[in-house]
Amino acid sequence: MAAKNDEPKHVVQAYTRSQPLSRKINKGMARNTYHELTLYCTPLNCNVLARTQDGIDAFVSLLFHPKLDQYVCKDKLEVYRGSGIKSEDVLKGYEKGSIIISTTFLSTSRDPIIAEMFNDPGNTNKISLLCTYKIFNYRRTALDIQQFSQYPEEKEVLILPYVPFKITSFESMVLADSGKRRIEVKLEEIGDDNLDMQSAQTVSTLV
Repeated sequence: MAAKNDEPKHVVQAYTRSQPLSRKINKGMARNTYHELTLYCTPLNCNVLARTQDGIDAFVSLLFHPKLDQYVCKDKLEVYRGSGIKSEDVLKGYEKGSIIISTTFLSTSRDPIIAEMFNDPGNTNKISLLCTYKIFNYRRTALDIQQFSQYPEEKEVLILPYVPFKITSFESMVLADSGKRRIEVKLEEIGDDNLDMQSAQTVSTLV
């Protein structure tokens, strides 16, 4: 339908509506990046890239469609992402001063209260993680998709892949009222002038 009507909003709506679809896309993006940057694969010598790269690249390219330009975030803003993680191992390399480049899409909210709802507070086996992203929009950083999201009350902002962020704060704590572990990470988008690719770390979505 999106291709027939030249309407990329349908693709974004499908992404936000279907958790299995969004997980499959993000998993594919993370896997492809690993094969490209770590294993130095190409579609010519790697069956994984040969099978999946064209489809993933086609999806990503739709997010740069001119019809989505009106939804590109242009002002400075803070957005929040809450999740529950099983182990702190997924945060390896996360420390103050580190530069992180996500290889996947990041669903965030303008409202920290909404983000807290995804921290999985009822599951004592998981660590509560709250990431705060300060966006300066040095590039096509994020899309404000609240207007056409299936869940507009979530005030969703979709951070696009390959945006570099610098960690400005990393705090690990135990909540006094519940005894539950919690980690709070604050990140700021950095411009290309301040980006050192040799020290940057690529990461996938933290869920």
